[in-house]
Amino acid sequence: MRVLKNKETFDRGYHVKYSLTVYQIASVNGLYYTLDNGKSYRADRLLKVPAPDVQQPPKEDPAKKARFDRRTDVLLHTDGIDTKNVPLRRSARERRPTGLLVDEEWGNIFY
Repeated sequence: MRVLKNKETFDRGYHVKYSLTVYQIASVNGLYYTLDNGKSYRADRLLKVPAPDVQQPPKEDPAKKARFDRRTDVLLHTDGIDTKNVPLRRSARERRPTGLLVDEEWGNIFY
């Protein structure tokens, strides 16, 4: 459960309304919940947070990975670069590799 923060005079609607720390319910007494921090709150001042799903890591789409690998292999092949010694980038926005790449045919490759 997250606790509702007290609103100040000049707080905007896009500011965080609930606390960032997550508490567990220790006991229930009617409409009042006692949390593990020792304080008691009314039910309307609490926000239920779903339990984190730590058992299942997100699955990687095999079709998307194959499409990406094939596209980079084709682009490197058309440039005449061996794919064994090239650190791959995930997208154009990632930083370029800082290391020097060496190809058998072209020699040193600078980005």
